Amino acid sequence: MKDKSSIKKKTGKFAAACLALALSAGLFIPVSAEGDGQQYVPEWPDEQELKQKGSIIAEECKADASFDVYQVAEMTTSGFKETAALSAYQAVDVSDPGKNTGTLTETLKDIVVNAKVTPSVEGKVIHTTDKDAVIAEGLEPGLYLVKGKSLDEEKAEMTDFLVSVPNYNFDKDQWDFDVKVDVTKFTTIKPEQAHYKLRKLWNKQADTKLPSEIKVQIYEDGEPFEEVTLNDNNKWTFTWNTTDTKAVFTVSEENLGDDYTVSKQTAVEDGVTTILLTNTEKPKPTPTPTPTPKSPDTRDNNHTILYLGILLASGIVMIGAGLLKRKAER
Repeated sequence: MKDKSSIKKKTGKFAAACLALALSAGLFIPVSAEGDGQQYVPEWPDEQELKQKGSIIAEECKADASFDVYQVAEMTTSGFKETAALSAYQAVDVSDPGKNTGTLTETLKDIVVNAKVTPSVEGKVIHTTDKDAVIAEGLEPGLYLVKGKSLDEEKAEMTDFLVSVPNYNFDKDQWDFDVKVDVTKFTTIKPEQAHYKLRKLWNKQADTKLPSEIKVQIYEDGEPFEEVTLNDNNKWTFTWNTTDTKAVFTVSEENLGDDYTVSKQTAVEDGVTTILLTNTEKPKPTPTPTPTPKSPDTRDNNHTILYLGILLASGIVMIGAGLLKRKAER
């Protein structure tokens, strides 16, 4: 297993920083845009451009806060590529972060939390103004998970988000390496007791047989809370309650190998927080058909029989002519 600590993490604290809910607009790589009735697909940066470093800048920051910044994918000349450390877990598809962004963000957040990643680089306050603050700079091109920390005294929480560095600017038709993200502060009042439900969903081919059971580790604030076994008997579901309303629960299932990718979603309804773990079966490779051996060709392609017939007929004619000549000489 690869060293989990190799996931790149940068921590930043700053005055006039932001405890924030990131707005999704502009955070992800836009793969296409439509204008004048035509669709435009930008090219990925070339090798020379990818040598540049980038930064993440938070706009409209009004409160003190701290952020953890994790690189979860590398940017190449052809798209995003999963970092080596992530491959130690169930495979995660990071090729299109603009698709199902909420699910991907939650899935990656659980990975970095459960791995208890040791920072490879300590972030620091780099620059602040009355409105803007640099969260991190000197970033290699890639996809980053920005994870904020709650301010208990304000009962405020931050929604984690993904951001691409660099990000494509359609207005300027260029890649921006200093990426600004829109943020806004919000507060929430938590109930006296929290209710949770864990559900396992399978997205597979009809003829694929499910495992008889699967083990899932539940973590509370990054520490093991309980390991549960999900199967048909409990309808692949587990529920629990807690009076610690400030606790943050994450989950990690046993690795199912290369046959499935995993994703996580969280939904809150009627006071119950439901964690959905979905395993999607990877497409099976199409088997190469075995070539049918050719039957031996028994046809007389060289016309051997014809030639033999001609030779035989010629011989008969010559023999007949010789007999007639000898008879005439007598």
